[in-house]
This record gives sequence, C-alpha cells and structure tokens, in this order.
Amino acid sequence: MSSRNPSTALIFAIVATMLAFTPSLFEHFRNMWARPEYQYFPFAIAAAGWLLWNRGKKATGLFAISNTQRSRVVALLVVTWLLLAAAIFFRAPLLAAAGAVLGLACVFKVFFADRQVTNKWGIWALLWLLVPLPLGMDRGLATWLQTVSSRLSSALLDLIGINHAMAANVLQLPSRDLFVDEACSGVVSVMSVITCGAIWAVWKNRSLLHSVLLIVSGVIWALSLNVARICIIAAGEAWYAVDLSSGTAHDVLGLVLFLGTFIALVSTDQLLLFLLAPIKFDEFWRQYGGVNWLADDWNRLVTSWTPQPVLNEAVSFGDVRSDDEVAAGHQQSTDLTTSDRPSTEPFSHGRAAIGVGLGFAMLVVWQLPFLFAGSNWSESIAFANSFHEESLPENIGQWKRIKFEEAQRDRFRGFADHSKVFAYQFEEEGPIATFSLDYPFTGRWHDLDNCYTSSGWTQLQLMNKSGAPDNDWQFVESEFDRTDGTRGYLLYSFFDGEGAKMQPPTKATIIGPILERMMESSAASSSRRLFQVQVFLTGNASQATKSAAEQLFIQGREALRTKMEQAARGNE
Repeated sequence: MSSRNPSTALIFAIVATMLAFTPSLFEHFRNMWARPEYQYFPFAIAAAGWLLWNRGKKATGLFAISNTQRSRVVALLVVTWLLLAAAIFFRAPLLAAAGAVLGLACVFKVFFADRQVTNKWGIWALLWLLVPLPLGMDRGLATWLQTVSSRLSSALLDLIGINHAMAANVLQLPSRDLFVDEACSGVVSVMSVITCGAIWAVWKNRSLLHSVLLIVSGVIWALSLNVARICIIAAGEAWYAVDLSSGTAHDVLGLVLFLGTFIALVSTDQLLLFLLAPIKFDEFWRQYGGVNWLADDWNRLVTSWTPQPVLNEAVSFGDVRSDDEVAAGHQQSTDLTTSDRPSTEPFSHGRAAIGVGLGFAMLVVWQLPFLFAGSNWSESIAFANSFHEESLPENIGQWKRIKFEEAQRDRFRGFADHSKVFAYQFEEEGPIATFSLDYPFTGRWHDLDNCYTSSGWTQLQLMNKSGAPDNDWQFVESEFDRTDGTRGYLLYSFFDGEGAKMQPPTKATIIGPILERMMESSAASSSRRLFQVQVFLTGNASQATKSAAEQLFIQGREALRTKMEQAARGNE
C-alpha cells in the first residue's frame, strides 16, 4: 500500500471546516462557562494541547497517508459536515462541539498519519470532555448524585451519633436546615475528578481497561468527597456551632477534600498498575510447563489497547502488531518512489480548494449575526434588577401585597443569581402566596418541580395548563405534600430577556420528549437568558383559593413580561 502527501484540496477542506465551527464553538464554550459543572473544560483543552504539542514536536516519520486512509478521512469529513449543517440549522452548538471533535479526528489522521505520536487517540479522546451529556442526562446525573450523597451522608451521620433528619435532599439539624446542594456541589466535583482521571490516564499512557477503571474509581472517590463534606459541615454545626456551609471556610474545606480525592485517585492508579500487571513467563516455563491459556487470556486483556509510539496509521491506539510488522510497514512507507509523491497537483485541486474555502467562509459570516444576536442579555438582567416593590400592583384580584424582598443567590449551587420575591395575602386573614421572579437561567427549561422534590416535598400531580382560552402561553401546575401533612401548590413558567414566551415541554408521547429535549439542548446552548416566574402556596388550599392563585400568577407574570418586552423594544 503506497502513501502520498495529502492533497492541497483535502487539507484546505479540513482547515476550512474547522474554521467554520469557530462561531458555534465560541457560543458553546461561553455557555459551558455559565454552568459551574462544566467550568473544567479549559483544563481539558490545555491538557490535550500540551500533550499533543509536547509529543508531536518529538515525532518523526513521513507526512503521508495511504489511499485507504484518505478515503476514511473523506468519509469522516462528510459526517463532520452533516453535524455542522445540523448545528447551524438548529442553532445547537452542542452538535457543533461533537462535529468539531470529529473534525479534529481528520486533523489527527492527516497530520499525524505516519508520525510517531504516543497515544494520539487517547489525546483526541480527551476532547470529548468538551461535549456535555445530551438530552438532559446531565440533570439526571446531578439529581442521582444528590440522592446518593444524601442517603450515604444520613447513614454516616447516624453512625457518628449526630441528631438529624433527612427529608429528600434537605439535611435537618436541630439548629438549622441545610440543602445538600448547599453542603456539596456534587456534579461539579464529580466532573472535575473525572477530568483529572482522564488526563492522568492519557498522560501516563494507561491501557483502555486501566483508564476506564480509573475513571469509575474517580466517580466513587468524588461521591466519597461529597459525603465527607456533608458530614463535616453537619458535625461542625452540631458539635461546635461553626458554619462551614458558606464563605471562605467552605471554599478551603472543598479544596482540602479535593486534594485528598486527587491523592486517592493517584493511589488507585498505582493499585491498578499492580492488579492489571501482565503475567510474565521465563523460557523454562514456556518450554516445559506448556501453554497456560488462562494467563495468556489475562495478558491479552490487560495489554489490549495499550498506547504505544506509532510509526504509521496502522499502529494506533490499541494496535498489537509485532515490532517486525511495524518496521516493515514503516520501511514500505519510506521507500516511496517519485511517482508516489507528486511534487505538483492538478490545477483542479487548487480550484476545488478555493471553492471549499469560499463556501465555508460564507458559513462563518452567516453564523456571526446569530452569535451576537443574544449579546444584549446583560441589558435585560440589568433592567430586571431595577424591579422593585411597585413593579407589581398592590392588589391583584383578591390578593394584597404585604411584603417584598430581594435575594442574591449563589449560582455555583444551582440557583439563579437574583430573585425578586413578592408576598401576597388572600383576602384579610387568608393564606399567603409567594410570587417570585428568579433569573437568569441558561436558555433552557428549568424543571422547578425537581427543586421542590429535592427539598423534601412529594409531588402528587403535574400538568401543563393554558392561561386562558384566548392565551396559548402554557404554564406548569404541580401539587405537593410533606410528611407533616403540609400541602403545596406551585405554578411556574418562563420568558426570555425580550419578553418572548417559552412553552413547557410536553410529556404526552415517547418521541415527543426526545425531540423537545433535542430542541431544548439547542436552546440551552444559545445565548438566551430566561426569567422564571413562580407562585407557591402552602396549606390545605381550597379550589377557590387555587383558582385565585392562578389568576395572581397569570396577571403577575404578564405584567413583568410586558415590562421586559417594552424595555427590549426601547433598546432596539
């Protein structure tokens, strides 16, 4: 199989394709940074870049690919183009991130085809850390981590004799209540530890089996970190009346525990080296002891997919060819004739390169307006910050405003940064409903029901409703209860910084939610910032009180949405 220099058209197509991803990737990274659990991504990029530069500069070999490799690159490039087209059409930078990673596989295949770069596909695999879990699976992971951390923490607190109660994800101490997401940032630390484990495995050139086990152990160690954090905070509160749940003390505690988790991860790596070591045989045993199939199978298992310095594309991450076969392949690639390496290329290739470059340049220009279309979200947040007690009427139907508060929250714990809270009382001595505007949320639907169930409420009913027969703006209605018999009634919906209404996802079909989650992922990756309006009513409310609460919610949210819409038009 002969090898040739990559054609100018192929190289130009790859470079142009990667440049076309630039606007969408910029938007993708901007939105990842807005979510604390994904703020590790600069370290993943830096680690992959450093490893590739450090090992690539020492690489030797030919800048050449075979015809078979060229065909694979073209096929992979076509898939990359399809993902790019879908990302632009649906405005889904998450798809752009996946397409860019596949596009970088073309770069690896072309520019490092016959060059000795140790574990290059392991380095490439690190880039998948830049692609968040799709279809809302990241939120499911966060919920699961909170639940597991809560149960393990409660069991450990029972063992050490701390008086407490655990209501869902709320740790109830005699002196105060602590949310588990206040006591630990579960998914943040887990993703950080997974990233550390993956980078360590690639840096040390561990086998695939070793790397997978190390990452799984990282998840276990991260859960242990979160449980330790919860128990230490609870012990500090119960035994010494010391608040370790916020401020500098909480940050220092988190850093110390994270350092301990990383040391445990490295120790696990050394243990795996011992446990996964191949079984060695001397010549005497092989000559007189016969074949040990069990040992041979073990050696094959623990040495398969072990990174080795590569001499050509055939010897990649996981190749197990003999040294003689590798040398023969390398010799074949170096013994190329002049005809196998043309010094000039047909003029048509150059024209194709120019056409490809112009086409992708137009794609880049076309994406720029979308990239900066939502850049004025900071203005809408500033306008919402100006809302005050008189931003809503004193009387709405049978409700009278009795209190107003502003709250600043920590987004690193899953909350919105700001909250405007209006308390309304029903008639003279009736129940009190809390009307609140919470913002900003990244441009996707925030499932507020999970927040209440994580706080000890049990959901009884969930449904989507319309505001009125002539109003198609739906909202979510939920009913809850608690173990003490308290009932809760919740209404909530969203609009964006320009006052555009956002419809809640439906749950009527199997395919529907999947498609909606795909579109929701697209919206989540956009530059929109959402404003959440909710009304929460506690107590055994009558149907008439619930209907009145619904009117309070509908009129209040429309008043705030209209103000936001008018402000956005005034800024145009």
